[in-house]
Amino acid sequence: MKRCWHNFDLATYWRNIYELVMRTSICPAVTLGVACLFVSACTTVPQQEGLLEAEMPQSKISSRNLRAMVSEYVPSYAHKIEATADVILADCDEPSTRKNALLWKINGISSAFGAASRPDPLASFCDLWVLTRQMLYLAESGEQPPPFGEWQQEVITACRQLDARCIEIDSKLEPNLDYIQAFVEKTARQHPMQDLYFDRTPIATENIEKIHHPKHELLHVLSSMQDDVKDMQRLSALYAEYLPKQARWQAELLALGVDRSPAVRAALADFNTASRAMQQLAVSASEMQDSVDQQLAVMPVVVDQQRKQATADLEKMQAAALAQIRVERKAVMQAVNQEQVAIREWVQATANASAVQADVITQKRIKQSAGEAERLLDRAALYGGTGLGIAGFLGLLFFVWWRIFQRQRADEVAKIRLEAGQELRLIKHEADDSLARRVA
Repeated sequence: MKRCWHNFDLATYWRNIYELVMRTSICPAVTLGVACLFVSACTTVPQQEGLLEAEMPQSKISSRNLRAMVSEYVPSYAHKIEATADVILADCDEPSTRKNALLWKINGISSAFGAASRPDPLASFCDLWVLTRQMLYLAESGEQPPPFGEWQQEVITACRQLDARCIEIDSKLEPNLDYIQAFVEKTARQHPMQDLYFDRTPIATENIEKIHHPKHELLHVLSSMQDDVKDMQRLSALYAEYLPKQARWQAELLALGVDRSPAVRAALADFNTASRAMQQLAVSASEMQDSVDQQLAVMPVVVDQQRKQATADLEKMQAAALAQIRVERKAVMQAVNQEQVAIREWVQATANASAVQADVITQKRIKQSAGEAERLLDRAALYGGTGLGIAGFLGLLFFVWWRIFQRQRADEVAKIRLEAGQELRLIKHEADDSLARRVA
């Protein structure tokens, strides 16, 4: 049974981590944190980032969303060109104008799919916008006579509509910046297209030093490989729908220029020769169509084989990555165990040294406390004796004062009693005298 790197037994792994933490008596929080980080690193693989995240981290959308918008823009781009060119071909009889309309359809659509096939979504979008702006400036160049005759304004309108769609996509990337638009304008002005053969100046060589591709880890690349294969498969399927039309347009372009060849003109002088030539052209067109149909029939098989091969290679790489992760996990766990043993020994040694130091400090403090206690007792005895002496002296003074006060009070009472007795005898004597007088 095949097992991918993200399908290993997480329950067993977490149980082992839990047992390790429960057995560890030193720094369990540190051990648990290391284990959680390791598990998160082993089981989480973020989406691979592209130039959009590297150059514009403030962008509101991701590279995956930009790729989806580019894939949606390319078919509408091709349809707009095809519809406008078909209008010209349906109403125009001028050979040069019809040729230019065919060249616009053939080369414009193929160039768009070529620009959209760049590996990075931001590079694809920039190249598509530069292509659209170059095509617009070519239509607005004022060339005389106009390549599309009286339908030149319809072509300019179609190009402006495509350019407006690119501006709308750019507004979703950087609503407050004009970095990409300035780059597109500068590139389109410096490297204009000269004709409808879409011979464009390569812009990658000029800007290759400005592009800094972000470095990705193996798991990032593996996680995005399947999405990249799907994007290329979807883009190939979109372009495959236009291959029969491209063959028909090429045949029309070839037939349109047949009468201008001197050899063909000489051959067409004879009607029979012309008929045979037309039959050969019809056969060639039919063979070309059959060849295109065969290639279209074979393409799904080839794409399926490539998908299977890519899937098998991806599974091998995932298995190798899983084995490497397991080896690294064992190494990390061993390092963690060694760190725990070292921490336990260090803590034990530190505890022993601290206990000895604490005992020494305790003995020293006890001796200091005993000396301080003796000094405090001496001071207390001194202050107590002094206080008792002062209290005794004050008590003696109070006793003497009390005795003097009592003696003075007793003298005053005796004096008062003496005076009261004298007054009483005097009153009694006066009463006796008064009584005697009354009796007399």
